[in-house]
Amino acid sequence: KISQKDLSSPDPAETKTPASTKDKAPEKDKDPAAQPLTEYKRIAESLQQFIVTNGSSVYGLDAALMLAKLNVQKGDFKAAQSGLTWVVQQTDARSYKHQLAKLRLARLLRDQKLFDQAHHLLVAPQDAAFNAHYSFVRGTVFEAQQKCGEARLAYQTALQGINQNISERRSKEPQADLMGSTEFKQRVEQQLENVVNC
Repeated sequence: KISQKDLSSPDPAETKTPASTKDKAPEKDKDPAAQPLTEYKRIAESLQQFIVTNGSSVYGLDAALMLAKLNVQKGDFKAAQSGLTWVVQQTDARSYKHQLAKLRLARLLRDQKLFDQAHHLLVAPQDAAFNAHYSFVRGTVFEAQQKCGEARLAYQTALQGINQNISERRSKEPQADLMGSTEFKQRVEQQLENVVNC
């Protein structure tokens, strides 16, 4: 049986925004979803109002991604899907946030067993930096479908991408912190092991 934890995947880090600006999305608790329902509603309403005010600006998009994550944590998948779809529609296909939103939306669709829709979103990304992440999530979709051969191929593709990224970073920055990439690699290797003999 495949658990939700088994199908979780590392999320690419959000792009950094200026530390101080009047338009910056309101800062909330580290885990607002852990707060009581009334607090969750307050935070969600605050974020929604911020999105309405700031539209598809970089800060409005950040707030929409934050709200979608909050809605997933609270189990409101319909609202999360709507929010992520809005980010995809409001951003250029080559942009970081567009590809990040598609990746998160694909995971959400997978968890709702909407496998065909998830696969549709996981075509080759415009930014090569996302290749390994997309391949990994594609593998988790295949694994959820019990398509072990396709899952193995996707995980192997993800590993190749991670190894290439690590090699390139080391050649450019010998002292670079590769902990995130190393942990991601270990995660993919674990998933690959899960489907070796299935």
